[in-house]
Amino acid sequence: MRFFYEDKSRTFSAGRGGRLDFGPHLHGHVEIVGMLSGCTCGFIESKKYDITPGDIFIVFPNQIHYYESRMDEQYMILLFPPDMADEFSHIFNDKIPKSPLVKGGLKDELLLEAMKAMTRQRTEDGNIFREMEQKGYFFLILGRLLEKLKLQAATPGELATVNLILNYCMSHYSERLLLEDVANALHINKYYISHLFSQKMGMGFGDYVRSLRVSQACRLLEKRSMSITEVAYSVGFSSSRTFNRAFIKYVGLTPRDYQKKQFQEGVMYPAFQAYDRP
Repeated sequence: MRFFYEDKSRTFSAGRGGRLDFGPHLHGHVEIVGMLSGCTCGFIESKKYDITPGDIFIVFPNQIHYYESRMDEQYMILLFPPDMADEFSHIFNDKIPKSPLVKGGLKDELLLEAMKAMTRQRTEDGNIFREMEQKGYFFLILGRLLEKLKLQAATPGELATVNLILNYCMSHYSERLLLEDVANALHINKYYISHLFSQKMGMGFGDYVRSLRVSQACRLLEKRSMSITEVAYSVGFSSSRTFNRAFIKYVGLTPRDYQKKQFQEGVMYPAFQAYDRP
């Protein structure tokens, strides 16, 4: 299970996929999943939701979320920066859904067709008319979707602290990274950090660091420019043995088998190959 902070600078990403199985992460975009067939489990801050055919799952900016595939599925996925429409920015800044799951949301034919249209299109550089068309679909999707949600006040203090901790870990994962080190560096009580990881992420700090390092190792293994031992040390593991053990735990394969599989399939991030990644 991978866990990392995504810094998405692109205007939007849209596409379709065949297996929604992706580890815990957060980003500053609005993420919308429309399930066409099959089913998967969506999690926000460790709370589980069953996403079945016809459902829509929405993630607001900076919410920790992940997916666990239950069977082969077909889905649409859209990611937008909240400032793509200023009219909605106050909602994404101050609110979160009481439930991110809209059961049967794709029965709304206008919403379904708008999402399908977004997944078929790509931005053309310099084509202002195409960008206006995409923004129009964006307004339609949010207008139809937000009226189906019950919203509540967000707790920005805890989210800001989580962001601060994750950003620090992203910058120092290749070094010694103990709970005490982060607490001292950020002047945050280590027991509060432990509480945040338990409540918001459903995992301990040590598990997070190991999964973060494995996530970074996956990217290096896919490039095939370093040996497996070099990859292990470069992401902060103290030995090949501990690296292999952690890799098998979070990925389900040995590093070597994972690299072979990526080479044979010729894809990166197979769960999300349908849309562009930074």
